[in-house]
Amino acid sequence: KFRYKYILHFNEEQTYRVDPYEWLPPNVKGTYAHEVLEKYLKAVQINSDGTIEADLNEAKLDEICDECYKNYLAQYPRHNDDVAQAREKEYRENLKNYLILQHNDFKTGGWKIFALEDVYLIEDIFKKQFKEPDGNALNLKINAEARIDRIDYRQKADGSYEYRIVDYKSGTYKNTIDKVEKKSGRGKSADPAPLTVQHELYLRVLERIISDKMIDGIPDGDSKLFEYHFIYEEEADKKVYKIEKNDVIFDYMFDKIEEYLNGIPNVVDYTKNRCSYCGYKDLCMHALWVRNN
Repeated sequence: KFRYKYILHFNEEQTYRVDPYEWLPPNVKGTYAHEVLEKYLKAVQINSDGTIEADLNEAKLDEICDECYKNYLAQYPRHNDDVAQAREKEYRENLKNYLILQHNDFKTGGWKIFALEDVYLIEDIFKKQFKEPDGNALNLKINAEARIDRIDYRQKADGSYEYRIVDYKSGTYKNTIDKVEKKSGRGKSADPAPLTVQHELYLRVLERIISDKMIDGIPDGDSKLFEYHFIYEEEADKKVYKIEKNDVIFDYMFDKIEEYLNGIPNVVDYTKNRCSYCGYKDLCMHALWVRNN
């Protein structure tokens, strides 16, 4: 089993339940929307500062949806043509309604697009010093890599800048927000983990992008706003959920990391010889090689 999983990288057999009334699996449905939105928002930018067209460009949206529908049909064959067509029509209508709201938000709020689907690597987002048995210091550093759906910015009346991160969600508003509220301590549970980890990390990544000038010419500005955008949500007033930065959640997250690391019998030995803590050490040829060398 170890050889198949970790050396040959064979996946275990999986079974899937086919929904006769759906075309794309939930995760692919989200990817589909991400692709349409990225292509559309790039297409309707009218200059290099990220300004987009004032109103929905329905012809451009239809063109992009037609292209994506064709490509996804080739990758994910439908078990029923009528179902695929009906679901695609539904996806398109939801995306259209969402984009109408976004155009209005950009127009009335003064927002512009700063980045779309970019990946950022932030070094040393967490630092901690541990002591080796001989008293020497061991410095632990954790890096973060984030693929952010969208970053917007605007200039306020006083001349300063404000940024926001937008994260697209393909699930329903209620199911996601109930979990976020519960895990952030605002609901029934006081345990502020794991769904809130995403936006807390992303906001720190954005802070570092700005403070470290990781992008040429990026102006200093406030970076505390994070928004979940529910692109398939039917109700207009539930398409956007705003969250601000919460230091308590961030500190809790890294307290848990420290708690885990402190639970390892010998951090230094673990990093140098992880085979000692592997359940397959008596079967694995790599562990045998380690012991003999």
